Amino acid sequence: LSSMLKANRWQIYFACLLVEAFCGLNYVFGTVSGTYKSKYHLNQDETSRIGAFANLAGYTGIHVGLIYDRFGARPLFFGALFFSISFFLTWGLIKFIDSPKHPEALLTGLYFFQGHAMMFSDIAVMSTLVKIFPKSKGRAVGLAKAFGGLSGSLMNQLYYLTDSVQTLLFLIAVGFSSVNLFAALVYNRDTPDLQLAERRQTDTGKIFGNAYSGMVVLIAVLLTSALLNDALELGLAVRILLSTLVICCFGTIVTYTGTRNDELLENVDTDSDTDVVTAETG
Repeated sequence: LSSMLKANRWQIYFACLLVEAFCGLNYVFGTVSGTYKSKYHLNQDETSRIGAFANLAGYTGIHVGLIYDRFGARPLFFGALFFSISFFLTWGLIKFIDSPKHPEALLTGLYFFQGHAMMFSDIAVMSTLVKIFPKSKGRAVGLAKAFGGLSGSLMNQLYYLTDSVQTLLFLIAVGFSSVNLFAALVYNRDTPDLQLAERRQTDTGKIFGNAYSGMVVLIAVLLTSALLNDALELGLAVRILLSTLVICCFGTIVTYTGTRNDELLENVDTDSDTDVVTAETG
């Protein structure tokens, strides 16, 4: 299937941005933890331990790096997809089970696997971007990590719109699994941009500069939305308007980068400051 898709590196970047937008879901814990405390009568220490285990799993990735070195990024996306079951189980627990035995242990285990899922995704994305943007790796990774950092704000926007933790958990589960499946299918180690015989260059600086400008607008809209939702009792129409603005800004950035294409040039200077992408031998 991947050979049929023939994704270029910008389309792979598009998929990576979508994945990275779900790699900082630990920032959403503050939004949903209140529901856990009230529903299952947890104290603050018990709730904090749940979040701590998610962070522990999310930052222990040596073994995942070894998997990438041996097999590449695609198994990591599928690994994240496998661990995404924990997101659906968390939603099912909150929606259907009112009095489980040992709720703290259940949530701690589920959040541990959620952290592991995000770590699989994050390593797959970062390693891929460094490989396909060898001359612009800092800008490529920086923009992607910005999306990861804004994960909490993006997901909170869904919460402002739905005003339901259960709905938010379900949307997160569907979204996380969907973007990782998409990335696993789009990622192609034989993409034309990575073939040894080809040399491509494009004005990546201008592309990333435009994307960063869009990111500033997105941050401004998210900040405005958060302040208004915290300070005022907004009506549904206003919340829909703000959510639409966020979606438009987010969609514009990822679509803009995903629809770029490198021009194939003859006799490209490999010492140029612009990107020259070649495949690793072997």
